[in-house]
Amino acid sequence: MITEKKGLLAALTPFLAFCGISAVSSCTSNSSGDEIADFRTDSISCTDSIMTPHAKAFCSISVDYPSEGKGELVDSVREWIAEQLSSIGYTSGNTPLPYAAAATDVTNGPRLIKSVCDTVLADTRQEFASLDTLISMSPDFSIEYQYDWDIRKIFETPEYITYMSTTYAFLGGAHGASSAIGQTFVAATGEALGLGMFRPDALPKVTSLVKEGLTRYFRESGAGILRDALLINPDTLPLPATPPYLTGEGVHFIYQQYEIAPYASGMPGCVIPYSALDSCLTPAVAALVTPPATH
Repeated sequence: MITEKKGLLAALTPFLAFCGISAVSSCTSNSSGDEIADFRTDSISCTDSIMTPHAKAFCSISVDYPSEGKGELVDSVREWIAEQLSSIGYTSGNTPLPYAAAATDVTNGPRLIKSVCDTVLADTRQEFASLDTLISMSPDFSIEYQYDWDIRKIFETPEYITYMSTTYAFLGGAHGASSAIGQTFVAATGEALGLGMFRPDALPKVTSLVKEGLTRYFRESGAGILRDALLINPDTLPLPATPPYLTGEGVHFIYQQYEIAPYASGMPGCVIPYSALDSCLTPAVAALVTPPATH
């Protein structure tokens, strides 16, 4: 049975209150233990904001940042987090990453996160300054921007760990833009898993199972049949551009906004249980998700 995944991300709402001040900032960090031996994370949060008479911008970043553990795993997760912080929303490999220069020091989580937050708001301040002429011509003109990152460890076993990066950006217009990107890391090596978790000859079957899951997703969301719900031909449905990821439920697949469906459809996705994929996973990945035999 394939289960659909709905309600992946609700946009974070601004929670800073302004009382005649131009900026508010806060950064906190808390440590926590983990199931993987010696792997520990710090829960780091940074919020900041700027305000002019006609413009406001909020930035919020929250991350479960690796602080201790096996070098390969810690390094791999930190580098992935820095990659997620290099831009907001999903970007393809050819898209410039506006905050890449700020997201380079992965050895210090609080400094990394504050650097990104500071850079985002500095860039926004410059943009607001460029609109001074427009604002002076339109006294009622106002702008409010919002940038949110939430990067969390969502599942863990002794064999692997899975993170989820959810982002939301509002830069004016009818609505904001969201993303939800999962990533699974092998505990022993730090390897970031992707479509390579499947045997190449099994990809057509995997695609068929995903299509079945999407059919249920759209039917239960009231969007109707798959062909009417998609922006593309379902006969040529690609697998998501972002990696599949593992949890105790099975393998998760998420399509980003506009990737295959209109904005109103959100981020379509599904979960395929391991029992349906027993012949599709590579032996190495199958070993990660198969409980050890008991005698």
